[in-house]
Amino acid sequence: MAASVSLKLMIDEKTNRVVAAEAEKDFVDILFSFLTFPMGTIIRLTSHEQLKIPVTIGCMNNLYRSIQNSLLNWHTELCKTMVLNPRNPCAIYCSKLKINIDDSGSEMNYACSRQGCRYLSKYQNVSCVCSKGVTTKEMKSDDSGSSVESCRYGGAFLQKGSIMFLITEDLQIRPASPHILAQLLSGFGLSETSGIREMPVEVSKEQVL
Repeated sequence: MAASVSLKLMIDEKTNRVVAAEAEKDFVDILFSFLTFPMGTIIRLTSHEQLKIPVTIGCMNNLYRSIQNSLLNWHTELCKTMVLNPRNPCAIYCSKLKINIDDSGSEMNYACSRQGCRYLSKYQNVSCVCSKGVTTKEMKSDDSGSSVESCRYGGAFLQKGSIMFLITEDLQIRPASPHILAQLLSGFGLSETSGIREMPVEVSKEQVL
């Protein structure tokens, strides 16, 4: 069953406009993860053919496609792969998300095939610095013995807890409280919540994209 996260939309019944969404940390963590993505990952994900409405980011999509179709004299084929499929330095944190849209495999390291060599590479099938092996063995980042707080506590970027968040239509995020909600409604010319209808929704991976 595909993963999803729950939101509660707050809709101004008079204008039929969403004024905010109320969400738990799972969804807010997903939004925060966007800031960890390299530009190459963002372009690749948002221009995917499966998306109903592909996104164009200025001329960067053209730059990405020109590299995809490039016959330039790359130093190695790996150099081209590194540019088109860059690593996310926060991948081990993103792997804890309920919906992780980064499919770059950035949480993986690759160990040398030579017994006794302890070198790790971020990319597979690379000649090892020991000059006697190739990086072929897959290892998750936390398999290499690294200590990552998010793994220890089971979360991603935000602390675990029952706190709720208010998310505005322009992606401002604040802890939910009656005071913050009143401020938000005031910005829409609303003085109370009586004209606000709540609508629960489930957000899937495609909708996150």
